[in-house]
Amino acid sequence: MTTPTTNNNNNNSHTTTCGSNSTSSSQSSPPLRILVTGGAGLIGRPLCDHLMHLGHQVHVIDDLSNSTSDVISPQWSSFHSVDLTDNKLTIQTIASIRPNIIYHLACHPYEGLSQFCPYDVCNTTHIATVNVVSGAIKCGGSVKRFVNYSSMARYGSGQKMDNGQVRGPPFDESFRPNPEDVYAAAKVSAEQIVEIMCNLHDIEWVHCVPHNVYGESNTNVLSDPYRGVILIWINCLLRGRSFYIYGDGNQTRAPSYVGDCVGPMAALGLADKELVASQAFNIGALKEYSLNEIAQVMCQVYTQVTGKEAPKPLYTEARPLEVKHAFCNNTKSVKVLGYEDRTSLEEGIRRMIEWAISVAPNGVEPRYLTELELDEKAPIQWRKKLF
Repeated sequence: MTTPTTNNNNNNSHTTTCGSNSTSSSQSSPPLRILVTGGAGLIGRPLCDHLMHLGHQVHVIDDLSNSTSDVISPQWSSFHSVDLTDNKLTIQTIASIRPNIIYHLACHPYEGLSQFCPYDVCNTTHIATVNVVSGAIKCGGSVKRFVNYSSMARYGSGQKMDNGQVRGPPFDESFRPNPEDVYAAAKVSAEQIVEIMCNLHDIEWVHCVPHNVYGESNTNVLSDPYRGVILIWINCLLRGRSFYIYGDGNQTRAPSYVGDCVGPMAALGLADKELVASQAFNIGALKEYSLNEIAQVMCQVYTQVTGKEAPKPLYTEARPLEVKHAFCNNTKSVKVLGYEDRTSLEEGIRRMIEWAISVAPNGVEPRYLTELELDEKAPIQWRKKLF
């Protein structure tokens, strides 16, 4: 069922300055009708806020599977609770909105879990994308650009060279996709579907490739034991428990604070066609850290904020198919979209801990799936629900 909220009429109109994430007043340009799928989520909610700040009408589709109803904003032009794997309802809902731009974020973003819940992940990633693009086409030409959210998982361990060697991180947008898990394969397939269908129907497309985005969100995300390492660790600490590090902790990632990412992400839908169309853009921090280094920062900041000593992390067996070193070259998004690393890892984690304490001072119970589709070879922490 679709559940629209009261329309919000915003008299202030703004447009993005091409090549940056700055804004300027534009009384002559009417606000665009923008649809954000997954608009109640970790990235979607602040993206919606940013787009509204620019003066646009924001419509949201989200089934709240990774969020909570209290994040629904009365400032949104409409909200629709829709399962995007429902073909007819998805197309009908998008056609009723007739957006000019679609930011398609919605999926179940479970990279590590995808090997053990492949049907769910493929359904909400691959099939949902087919349905959303079909809805865009059915709008009769109103949709001018489709911003498809992919994942750094598209790169796997790096680009396979003709000589058999692998060119590792930092991953560049020019790398050929090299998916190494089910989620990555579904995302790459979704990318190709977007390109084929949008090219056929004269809709501009662009792929957003975020990496390791973290930030304040909602208690549903905080309770998720399968994704979002920083949130998982914070929830463990607030509950007085040690958090787990899979393998030796020398895996490297580049944690990217969500507040630094949403401006450049918004620009992917609003910048001039010549700057962004028919391209992929890595968006996120460049500086990489080992999980051991992130854990050290986590424990130090937790003690500073709470005055409590953090329990020492526990090391356990490596997760199946986890890429050891994964971070991206963000030069393109810096040059074209104005991306900046404004938030240090320490500051970002501090904001996260302070937010988590404000909404759940003693943490929340982990929100486990009733069962995994395939539990053989899954980490024991998931099978035995040990968080």
